[in-house]
Amino acid sequence: MAMVHGGNKAQSTAEIKLRGVIHIHSRISYDGQETIARLAEFFRSRGYDFMCITEHSDGLKQEDMQRIIEECAQATREDFIAVPGVEFSCRRRLHLLGIGVTEPVDSHDPVPVTQHIRSQGGVAILAHPCAYGAETPDELAGLLHGIEIWNQPKDGKLGPGAEPLRLWKRWRALNPALRAVGAIDFHRLDSPSSLGMEISVSERTPKAVIQALKNGPVRLKGPWVALSGETPPEGWPETKYFVLSRIYLSLRATRNFLTGRKR
Repeated sequence: MAMVHGGNKAQSTAEIKLRGVIHIHSRISYDGQETIARLAEFFRSRGYDFMCITEHSDGLKQEDMQRIIEECAQATREDFIAVPGVEFSCRRRLHLLGIGVTEPVDSHDPVPVTQHIRSQGGVAILAHPCAYGAETPDELAGLLHGIEIWNQPKDGKLGPGAEPLRLWKRWRALNPALRAVGAIDFHRLDSPSSLGMEISVSERTPKAVIQALKNGPVRLKGPWVALSGETPPEGWPETKYFVLSRIYLSLRATRNFLTGRKR
């Protein structure tokens, strides 16, 4: 608890610890299946305090954006917060989360898109940076607030991905404020949903959640692994995450080979 003294009076600001999920798609996205209201009910019933909706920019119109804003406002209540946002599809097979963004943008160039997110007061996060053969230009490092080092559907439940972790460490040299996030990239109720983001806020509002994700500190909390989003792991913890990532990828490749899945 922080104490601010002024004259004979003392004011106290209590930190509220929240746990939530980011990178969520409703049926407003072309590949989502649930309404925002149903998603809010689902995550609230599982003990989460907030969710960040990031609908695909593909085909997203201004009226869709207004619907996202309105439905998130309706889903927000005293004990749960729904934050609107967009997942922007960009050139170089890059995807950028704009948490808190309320306006679409015509550009598909990652630099102007990131600048648009920041101009809207949103949180700019590079999503699943090592998936789909994405190119990751170093010029983005200084513009981003965060990078997904752990995308649960793509990196698994065991821990962050080895390649995203390496990219975060390299980009931290270019942007020491760049923090790591964990996301569930949620589309259906049977999607993996056990990776949360832990933050501290002074009030339970969408604005406070956005500021906490933007400015930190944040913590990634999975089923068996938790790590700071502020400082990359070194030594044994880093080695452990690399090993867990390799184990998961090997198991997934074996499963895909035996079942004929593509990924």
